[in-house]
Amino acid sequence: METSDSDMEIFITQNIFSQTSEVVINSDFEDLLNTTISEPKDTPSFDIGVDDISSGSDDFLFEASQAIEERIYDNEFNLSNKRKPPGPLLQKQLQPFVPEAVTAENRCRFAEPLTDSDFSKLCNSSYSRNTENKSMWAVRLYQAWVDERKTREGPSGCDLNSNILELAVNEGELNKTLMYFVTEVRNRKGEEYRGNTLYEVIASLQYFIRRNGIQINFYESPLFSGLGTVLDAKMKSLARQGIGIDKRPAAVITVEQEDVLWKRGILGEDTPQKLIDTLVYLIGLNCALRAGDEHRNLRAGPNSQFYLTNMENGCKTLRYTEDVSKTNRGGLKHRRMEKKSISISVNRERPERYLVRLYEKYMSLRPRDGKCSDFYLRPLRFVKDDTWYADCPIGKHPLRGTVGRICKLAGFAGFYSNHSLRATTTTRLYDAGVDEQLIAERTGHKSVAIRSYKRTSSEMEARVDDIIQRKRRSVTAAATVTSTTSSPTFSVCAAPATIEPATEHATVGQDGTSPRDLQLVLKDGVTLSLKF
Repeated sequence: METSDSDMEIFITQNIFSQTSEVVINSDFEDLLNTTISEPKDTPSFDIGVDDISSGSDDFLFEASQAIEERIYDNEFNLSNKRKPPGPLLQKQLQPFVPEAVTAENRCRFAEPLTDSDFSKLCNSSYSRNTENKSMWAVRLYQAWVDERKTREGPSGCDLNSNILELAVNEGELNKTLMYFVTEVRNRKGEEYRGNTLYEVIASLQYFIRRNGIQINFYESPLFSGLGTVLDAKMKSLARQGIGIDKRPAAVITVEQEDVLWKRGILGEDTPQKLIDTLVYLIGLNCALRAGDEHRNLRAGPNSQFYLTNMENGCKTLRYTEDVSKTNRGGLKHRRMEKKSISISVNRERPERYLVRLYEKYMSLRPRDGKCSDFYLRPLRFVKDDTWYADCPIGKHPLRGTVGRICKLAGFAGFYSNHSLRATTTTRLYDAGVDEQLIAERTGHKSVAIRSYKRTSSEMEARVDDIIQRKRRSVTAAATVTSTTSSPTFSVCAAPATIEPATEHATVGQDGTSPRDLQLVLKDGVTLSLKF
């Protein structure tokens, strides 16, 4: 194949260069170039010790790269004196830390050095006082049984060691000894303990052993199956004998009984003791406090659980915010638990029972320069115009027995304690049809235990009995009769009548519901029919 001439053509172009060239640069760039050429910097060595970089292993190359970075870092910070010194901020950061001298001003910043006994006291304070006392009572009861058992003739059948911690080292011997203890223990009168009391005694002994570093479980461990069997049989035997069946819960204070307390002057504000009793009653009722330490833990002053707020309508409201309680100890396990907060507003219908006014009066009658932060102070025997209370807290036992004492003065039959106020709050809300969640927010319950505080009233029990036996319920009926003529409307109050439910009609109303009829049979034989 012949090649054309066009394919063989070669195009040659000619470039013409200037004999002279000029580069226009600024002075800063020129100085930089001159400095670089005249004063070369000391560059770090990048020799990694191998001819070919591909011949090194991965670990070797990693170590080599680290070495190169260190050389670059050292070169940057170890240049000649021509490098500018670090600024004042960097100089301050590079200065060594010098501890602050102890002076009179900063001397009280930290607490004094603690001892081992201080740490032990701090740790023990985190436990419930009632639980600690109950466990020590159970230990003393066990020791008393061991001491008396040693004086009895005959074989012991178990290891009678009064030190239960030493006995707990051997689970088998502890199990056998407690089996005898459960069946033989009695109270000071020589009578049988209730079944629940025996259960709490064993639980308290377990708590005491665990508190001293020995982890055991009387109720779930197979090593103590004998104790569980004997305890269960003993509780069932006591129940068959009728021992411990009747519980004695704190009685509920009815609205009629509350009115009696006010009408007879047992509650009021005219004396120091009466004002304290009234505050205990109203605070326990409105805040649903427990009978234990919650009243005792109330404080006055800047860290008080109470504070006053002003509403938009000008009325004052008392706010209570719980800090610690039985279910919220404020520790690690309770740090995210929501605390109970209650607002107590004005009571215009019964101003003598207005808690905010009584609270302000009580706070004004405390010692003005008092140092005691407890809320309830001891009443003075000889009062002054502006001071009714001493600068010291009221006794624990007088405070705990407040409700029982005032109910006894009123002549109420039954068992009343400060815990009756909490039960009264729950029962009143329950009878009024308040939702269980709202009741729990007021009482601070975290579980279904709130249902145990719902006390069925006698009216509700009578209603259930009437329904079962199909009794007629006696009511006082009041009817409003509207005349169809031109005569005016008038009201008729009927005498006590009995309600008889009539048969339901099969017709359906316009709204889709089936109407019903009620017949009121009066004493004079008149029957009043109601349709709804």
